[in-house]
Amino acid sequence: MGGCGFEPLYGPRTTSDGESLGVERALAGIKIAPLPEREGQILHNHLLDKLNPSGEPLDPDAFLKVSVSLDKHSISVRKDGTTQRFNMVATAHLILRDKDNKKILYTDTIKRTASFSLGEATAAFGYASTISESDAKRRTLLLIAEDMQVMLAIYYKKWR
Repeated sequence: MGGCGFEPLYGPRTTSDGESLGVERALAGIKIAPLPEREGQILHNHLLDKLNPSGEPLDPDAFLKVSVSLDKHSISVRKDGTTQRFNMVATAHLILRDKDNKKILYTDTIKRTASFSLGEATAAFGYASTISESDAKRRTLLLIAEDMQVMLAIYYKKWR
C-alpha cells in the first residue's frame, strides 16, 4: 500500500529529525478555550473527549478558539398551521493558533443539521418536545466535535 501514496490518518509519521509524531499526540497538545452558554459547554466537553482524552495539556502546543450558534428552522407544518418538524442547525467557527497564541494555523467553519419532531399536540407533549429538541442540539454538537477532530487531524497530518 505504500506505493499508492495512501497513509492512515492516525498512523505515526517520522519527521526529518527522526522524531515519531502521531496525530493523536498533536491533537492532545491543543488547549481548548472555554465556550459560553450551555451549548458551548456541551461542545467543549465533546471536544475534550475527542482531542484531549487524557486531560488538557499543561504545556499546550496550540490553542483552539471555537464559537458556536444554533438555529431552529421549521420544515414541516400541520394542516392547522402549527409546526410539526424542525431542523436544528449548528454552525461552528474554529481558529487554531500557535503556541504563542499569535499566528493562525488553521481556520474553518462547520455546519451540521439534525431534525426533530413535535408531538401531536404541543401542549400535551411539551416534555417530549423539549427532550426531542434537546437531543437534536446534543446530536448536532457531537457531529461538530467529530468533524473538528477529523479536520484538525488532517491539518496536522498534512501540514505539520
